[in-house]
Amino acid sequence: MNQEILDNLIVYAPINSKVRIGQSLDAGYVIVNGYEYDYYISCGLGNNVSFEWDFCSSRPNLTGAAFEHSDYPTHQLPANLSFVKKNIGKNNSDVETNLEQEIEPYSDVFIKMDIEGWEWNWLKSFDKLDKVKQIVLEVHGFLDVGWTEIGQFDYKDILSGLQKFNKTHYLVHAHGNNSADVKTYNGEEYPTVLELTYIRKSDCQIYGPNKTPLPVRFLDFPNNSLQPDVDLSKYP
Repeated sequence: MNQEILDNLIVYAPINSKVRIGQSLDAGYVIVNGYEYDYYISCGLGNNVSFEWDFCSSRPNLTGAAFEHSDYPTHQLPANLSFVKKNIGKNNSDVETNLEQEIEPYSDVFIKMDIEGWEWNWLKSFDKLDKVKQIVLEVHGFLDVGWTEIGQFDYKDILSGLQKFNKTHYLVHAHGNNSADVKTYNGEEYPTVLELTYIRKSDCQIYGPNKTPLPVRFLDFPNNSLQPDVDLSKYP
């Protein structure tokens, strides 16, 4: 973490209200309410699909795809989601996709992504952010050198990824994952893993920079209920 990264993590306050989708633990995310989508993409399913069920059940006519690198019990997914056994990355092959081919026919896509550090590699090759209306994703590696090898990215990848988002999208929500390490930078504690919500600037009106303390009561909940949530009420 350094000042450049913090400067690219400024949260803005959307005029539309926020709502939590999914369970009140890990696997739930905060999104901006009141938008329609023409396709849904889920990347990284893990062992909890409460977000997928909540999101899709309120949009029964919305189709989409769920990507996971290993076999998944597809009967656990909503009927309007197709399962695709592929990694998310920077290449396109039988076992990996950067999502550009999947997203090409659409213009108002919602993406949920939790791929354990590989999001930065994905962003390097993904040039269709203009088609993504809203995205929630877990991002890794802040202040955590160990992730450099595990996720195959470095500080420059994180900074360029955040800058890429900020060209077309507003960061409208941030939540620290308290299941990950919390480390110190300039005397302040910051999480090494963040849950971020971005919405396309052309769709979103904002009041300006966020003034509401983060985490937000009744919207945000600790990923690990046995530990206190991470306070983000500091710069930025």
